Amino acid sequence: TRHATELARVDESLRAYYANGGAGPWLALGAFFTGWLAGALEFWGLLGFMGHPVDALDAVALEAAYAAIRGICFLVPGNLGTQEVGSAALFAAFGLTLQAGFAFSLTRRVRELAYVAAGLVCLRWRGGVPVAESSPAARGGRP
Repeated sequence: TRHATELARVDESLRAYYANGGAGPWLALGAFFTGWLAGALEFWGLLGFMGHPVDALDAVALEAAYAAIRGICFLVPGNLGTQEVGSAALFAAFGLTLQAGFAFSLTRRVRELAYVAAGLVCLRWRGGVPVAESSPAARGGRP
């Protein structure tokens, strides 16, 4: 019953947020949807560039299925191997070649690595991450 009370409190907090949150929840939903459509645009553009053009609805469906594959395999560190195999199977299901699926997956990996590299450069440029006073490192490694 302790958990039921806590869950009821969380439910009430969520209700209040969505009822009184103003534009916040809608802006978050819009940002998510925009990112998802950008992924579909990436599918459409890259596949067209690779000589495997798809229409817009197929690109949206491919992005949705690709997101599902990433979500299902989230426990694998870095999704190593799962994106490649999943995209090859996904492409085969859409009548595209396995090679195109693998090439697409590698192209996305390169993009992800570029984002990580840019983040590390920005982090280095900022001088690193300050250690919070409450962290074990700030206390000399003591818990």
